Amino acid sequence: MEKILKNRFGVKNVLRWTGKGSLAVVDQALFAGSNFLLSILLARWLTPAEYGAFAVGFSIFLLLSTFYTALIIEPMLVFGAGKYDTGFFKYMRSLISGHWIITAAVSFVLLIVSGVFWRLGNVQLAQALLGLVLSTPFILKVWLLRRAFYVHSEPFFSAVGGFLYLVLMTAGLYALYQAGALSPLTGFGVVGLVSALTGLFLQRMLDARIRLKDGPIESSMVVAEHWQYGKWMVATYGVVWLRDNIYYLILPLWLSLEASAALRAVMNFILPMVSFNTAIAIFLLPMFAKAYHSAGVRQLRKKMLLAGIFYFLCTVVYWLVLYCARGTLFNLFYGNGYSGYAHLLGMAGSIPVILGVTQVFNNALRVMGCTEKIFWAYMLTGVLVLTFGTFLAARGGVSGAVLGMLISSVAMAVVVMVVYIRASKAI
Repeated sequence: MEKILKNRFGVKNVLRWTGKGSLAVVDQALFAGSNFLLSILLARWLTPAEYGAFAVGFSIFLLLSTFYTALIIEPMLVFGAGKYDTGFFKYMRSLISGHWIITAAVSFVLLIVSGVFWRLGNVQLAQALLGLVLSTPFILKVWLLRRAFYVHSEPFFSAVGGFLYLVLMTAGLYALYQAGALSPLTGFGVVGLVSALTGLFLQRMLDARIRLKDGPIESSMVVAEHWQYGKWMVATYGVVWLRDNIYYLILPLWLSLEASAALRAVMNFILPMVSFNTAIAIFLLPMFAKAYHSAGVRQLRKKMLLAGIFYFLCTVVYWLVLYCARGTLFNLFYGNGYSGYAHLLGMAGSIPVILGVTQVFNNALRVMGCTEKIFWAYMLTGVLVLTFGTFLAARGGVSGAVLGMLISSVAMAVVVMVVYIRASKAI
């Protein structure tokens, strides 16, 4: 018994999992940092109209990625480590085949939409969508392969892939800029090419670490199981996308692509803290679950209080930094391109503060098994975005869009809090 305890809870085991956890953080930081750097460089090097087209295209990509994550990646993390653990090689082959079918269909639709905008004379947006056609299959494949390493708790190769992606993307964008060939089309093209190369590396490493084992896998069964697991998450993620990205599509209709570019330039600065909130939420979820299932709601509330204080302190400090250095940050990252919108950082910087509080109650509802209630809470907020948020963006432009994001975030926090209070009382 003593030997078993040492093997399970000894120093070596703790160090091993600490190391893997650190690698997972590094992996997330590399890919999040790459996306942040991509947005900053394009904002600095493209014209406002071109960057606005990129912002619209990127928001469309995020919509596609939410459905892909809910139906392909998240179920893989569950079934790959459980039911299909002994046949993971064949399971991944089935998922990759489905990946190419789904992304080919999506790319075909995007190609048609790109052609329509080209005929209507919106060349920048048509180029951005064409770049999205070429890059989306490869970007999403990298996402799939990265998470495959997490199934067996081996984030090292995913982190190496993240470093490779960062270096190649930066070099590619700089080469295009120096050659005077950077545009929404070539920008997405570089991301697609770098993703293809990174995907090849990750695929080779994954194939070398998993073994072909007995046990046939029925593709129809995989499809049914993934749909059953992900159908509610598709709807929830769709509403989250609506809250955060619909304004990039609305502003060109009322104003111009330059307005979407300005909004993206403002929101770039809060993305690191939003990513931080999400990463901490993933880390805290198992802790919440353990507290709830071992000691009930009372112990869960203690964990929620500590998490809420931690979120609040981190996000408020970040907010103060953004507010105090808003002018310097805009000049440093964008030059004089978007300096007229620096005053909006005070309003935008408060959004992660609200979202951090929401994450605490969101996690609590998840461990209490109230995922359907989370969906309806988010749906109510989505209705607010489509009505009042659209009105604010139409009347106030970029300022109205940021205000709409803030109000919808506050509304979501309040609704999720009320849902949690009612759910906890019913237990």
